[in-house]
Amino acid sequence: MSGRLRWPLIWLGIALVPRLVYLVEQGTTSVLFFQPLLDEYELARSARQLLAGEGFGPEPLFKAPLYPLLLAAVMLVFADGWFWGIRLIQHLMGAALAAVAFDSVRSILGPGRRGRIAPHAAAFVIATYAPLIRLESRIIVDFSAVFLQSIMIWSLVRWRIEPAERSKLVWMAAAGLFASLAFLNRPTVLATFPFLVLWVAFAGGIPRVRHRKFACISCAVFVSLPVIAAGMLWVRNASAGEAMILPWQGGFNLYEANRRGTTGRFLTQRTFAASESGNPTRLIAETEFRAAIERGDVNFPEEGGYHGALDDWWKGRAITEIRDDPGAWLRLMAFKALDLTSDREIYNFEAFEIHKALSPVLRVLPVSFGWLWPLALASLASVRFISRGRRSLYMLIWIYALSLAGGISLYYTSGRLRMPLVFPVLMLSACSLAAVVEFVDARRLRTDAMRLAATIVLLVTGLVMSWGDWRNVRSESFAHAEYARLSNAAWRAGQHETALRYADDANNAEPGYAPVYQLRGQALFSLERHAEAEAAFASASRALAEDATAPFNLGVVRYYHLNDPKGAKEAFETTLKRRRDHHRAAWMLALCHIRAGEVESASAMLGGYSFDSLDADAPVELMAAFGALNCVTGNTDRLNAIRTIAEAGKKGEELAAELALAGCDL
Repeated sequence: MSGRLRWPLIWLGIALVPRLVYLVEQGTTSVLFFQPLLDEYELARSARQLLAGEGFGPEPLFKAPLYPLLLAAVMLVFADGWFWGIRLIQHLMGAALAAVAFDSVRSILGPGRRGRIAPHAAAFVIATYAPLIRLESRIIVDFSAVFLQSIMIWSLVRWRIEPAERSKLVWMAAAGLFASLAFLNRPTVLATFPFLVLWVAFAGGIPRVRHRKFACISCAVFVSLPVIAAGMLWVRNASAGEAMILPWQGGFNLYEANRRGTTGRFLTQRTFAASESGNPTRLIAETEFRAAIERGDVNFPEEGGYHGALDDWWKGRAITEIRDDPGAWLRLMAFKALDLTSDREIYNFEAFEIHKALSPVLRVLPVSFGWLWPLALASLASVRFISRGRRSLYMLIWIYALSLAGGISLYYTSGRLRMPLVFPVLMLSACSLAAVVEFVDARRLRTDAMRLAATIVLLVTGLVMSWGDWRNVRSESFAHAEYARLSNAAWRAGQHETALRYADDANNAEPGYAPVYQLRGQALFSLERHAEAEAAFASASRALAEDATAPFNLGVVRYYHLNDPKGAKEAFETTLKRRRDHHRAAWMLALCHIRAGEVESASAMLGGYSFDSLDADAPVELMAAFGALNCVTGNTDRLNAIRTIAEAGKKGEELAAELALAGCDL
């Protein structure tokens, strides 16, 4: 083993230990491990769609495509063990970052005393950084963004220090490859590309013709692969009828991140939205766009097609928000930048502090962002301790960190987006640590008193930025939302007592939090506490004025378990007022009409459904609605036909029970 590889491999092994322990801990204790929700559900659904040969569907890409492709490959290899497989791969990648951090800091600082301690400190931070380890356990694009972008920067660092031009071009090709993969994973990284290209062009710092030519070649190598990646997206979306380079989620995110009233820290849903894809963002974006079309606010169809018009409409709204009050927008951007430096792991759909408290592994890991940023800021006073030939690398890290922070701030609707900043901030922190080693020399303390004072001032400033409760960033609590998510996951996992306990925890954390009523209702229903479930669903229906799920559940409890068809009828009518295409509510409402002797109303409810379309795969509620209607009207031929179809679909007993409940005893 070469001397250069020895310590990186040792740190890779050290970093893997807490990750493997955490993997086992989560796989055996966490209700979220086997229950993908929200974005995780959407990505898993996309991966399964790819494996089924359906591609990404007939429309342009809603999100960047790389992670679903990776997830599909993991599902193919690991089969039913893919929940373990994807997390194991991500933990291996996280451990590899410890080795990358060691080599990057060593490359920036060079040989000597300053380069012996700081690389180990950087590797230790990556090895034990609890938020990163938690992120590696998530089935979302954020950790892959951290990994790919960090490897891109490491490749640029190695390009700068390699002496041979051929080796340099290999590292530059690697940087371009990881830049393109990072773009295909999350386009936010685009904000860094122009600045990185400028750095490559001038990193040599020697105005000789040969160096200029080589810089041009290096820039071309770096840029070519991301351009090819963008071209692939363009071709894919063009084949779907709309030539778009970027996914069409971007416009909505841009608006949400910059509209008046937003905090910029997290996405606030204006309605309680449930989506079949698992991602309510898509549903909200499309619902509001369609409403704008109906109002005549959008001239549709427009050039570029439906999704291009949707994306442009949301971008236009974002630009309008900024243009109408630029001062307020600049203040918002300043607060976003301040939030990026906070020690708080800011909420998106996960409250990190709760998971740290629940995990014996995460609880004992010491490092947080609030210690890294102050050291990174203090490095501005210690540039002189980096050798002149390597200061361009220090510049690279700042250029990347600031441009990435700008891109994140523009789309900052969740704290997860900050995580790629950890790697460059860690590099800068290591530079400060190297300066501390130099300051230990008493003579240097005397000769560099001003520089030491500047370091202390910057360090204190960084501490105030990270640990201050600016805009309540540290005191705000989203524990109720996280407990609600845990409750939903536990219910889906069949752990109904646990689901009820988490729902109660959510209510204790935020009394009156509307989704808690729904969560308590489904847990109580599964525990066969039907009267309590009815009360919970009734409260949910009142509190969530636009939600169709709560009144539907209320109707189910009343119809099947409390023998209250009149009350069920009211609930199903409410459901259809809130969501006109809620088919199961329509079928159940038809059954309620039949039980009330309102045959004409039942017939009208089923007018939009074809009897001839019934087959063995049809839902039993639709079979029962048609069956009960034909039963009370005396059409025995059709009733028998429905029974035959139900038997073919192995739903005969269910149909008989439904018909008996509707008063048609077979």
